[in-house]
Amino acid sequence: MKEIVFYFSGTGNSLSVAKALADGMPVNMAAAKPSEFTADSIGFVYPSYCGEPPAPVTKFIKESTFVCPYLWAVVTCGGAQANALGRVSRLLKEKGQTLSYGQDILLPDSVIIFRTPEALQKEWLSAQAQKVAEIKARIAERAVNEVPYYKGYKLITNLTWFGMKVLLGMGNKRSTKKCIRCTQCVKLCPTGNIKIKDGRAVFGQDCCYCFSCIQHCPNNAIRFGFVKRSDKSRYTHPDILAKELIRMNKKEI
Repeated sequence: MKEIVFYFSGTGNSLSVAKALADGMPVNMAAAKPSEFTADSIGFVYPSYCGEPPAPVTKFIKESTFVCPYLWAVVTCGGAQANALGRVSRLLKEKGQTLSYGQDILLPDSVIIFRTPEALQKEWLSAQAQKVAEIKARIAERAVNEVPYYKGYKLITNLTWFGMKVLLGMGNKRSTKKCIRCTQCVKLCPTGNIKIKDGRAVFGQDCCYCFSCIQHCPNNAIRFGFVKRSDKSRYTHPDILAKELIRMNKKEI
């Protein structure tokens, strides 16, 4: 029986879950070429960004075809997943397919301004293995549940993005004099949005706000508008190192 598990991950949460759910290695949606994929079971593991799937996830699903009787999705989030599952369900429905099963799992938020309290971080990370095992068992038995789309959340999503990009200035990303040109942010960026120019990291217009660059920067040299990382706001999944994310960014199917 053939299974494919696709994932998208900026700071490691979704990659950690995808690895536990996959029988083999999961496939990075940011690096995979959109195509026709045939399997007995196809899953998608990705985070919720302001209540929606990350842009690379929607792009990959829109441009691909999935020949499969059982499609499922798991969303990692630091709060309500909102329409992160429902949006993917809609995308698949537009292709005449059904998202049979959807589930979310709470893991620490990597968005600096929404930092998950330390106690909750420990609680959620400790519970991860059991929660993932339960989800894997449900997938194995081909569980089915309803995955609704909540129209009311769209306004909340838009307001949250407006607050982040405009009010907090996070649409304006830059590196400071502390940049040591290590190129780690360039290699980590899933959309190829970062280049080294004139001795510093320079950001383009294709950011998906995965926070991988700012959370992994070894010299804390990146600013998103008024937002900067501190020791307290730093978070990457403890089981996923930057070098693994970089390696997986290069993989294609």
